Order: sequence, then C-alpha cells, then structure tokens
Amino acid sequence: MDVTWLLFPLLGVVAGVLAGLLGIGGGLVLVAALAWLLPALGIPQEAAMHAALASSLASIVLTAAASARAHAARGSVLWPTVAWMVPGLLLGGWLGSAFAVRVDEAVLRWLVAGYCLLAAAQMQFGKPRLVAGGEVPAPRGAPMLAAG
Repeated sequence: MDVTWLLFPLLGVVAGVLAGLLGIGGGLVLVAALAWLLPALGIPQEAAMHAALASSLASIVLTAAASARAHAARGSVLWPTVAWMVPGLLLGGWLGSAFAVRVDEAVLRWLVAGYCLLAAAQMQFGKPRLVAGGEVPAPRGAPMLAAG
C-alpha cells in the first residue's frame, strides 16, 4: 500500500502546529518541506521550488479567508485599514507572481532561504509589540498601501 498520500495531511498538521506554537507562517514550513519532498515524488527539480511556492500560496488563500471570517465575526477587523491595503496586496501579488515565474529555480531557492533567515532574525531579535491602553485609530494612508 502506498502511504505517500499520508505525507501531505501530516505536513499540514506539522505546519499548523508550528505556526500556532511559534507564531510563524505555515508557509515557511510548507515551502521548505515541499521543495524537499516533491522531487522525491517525481516532480522535476527545476519545477519543485515553483510548485512548492504555488502550493503553499494556494493553501494560504483558504487559511487566510477562514481566519479573516473568524476575526470579522468577533469584530476584530479594521476594515478601513483593509481598504487601504487591498490595492497594494493585489499589485504586489501580481508583480510577485510575474517575477517568480521568470526567475531560475536556484535563484528562487536562495530568495526563499533569505526570506526564512529574515523571519528567523525577526523572531530572535524583534522587539515585543506594546499593548495600547485604549482606543487606537485604524491605520490608513500610503503606509498601509505600501504594507499591502
């Protein structure tokens, strides 16, 4: 019996647990694991990193939608901030995907590794967020557009 079909749900569980415990994005775990697993499952090495990124992003869309729905139900979404971020998100997603499909697999692998190192450095050396002592206005304007 072929048990490779168990790898992907198990990978999802591991990514979810690590994301919950460490506060990292599950995509960090998924991309690294898929880039390693996919060639062993017959995906050509030249396409593995692109497939890993695409698969991770596809799963993040569903996870983010479920999370946004849950936060919105609790009234925790700053909709004015969302309105400012959406144009930047759409433009960044479009430009990022146009770039990613044109870049060589080895370069993409190094870019992802560099991003992972930056995320690790932020976790290690980042300062804790201060908790506001009252009502804080929703951030708006060009900084939120750029953040998106």
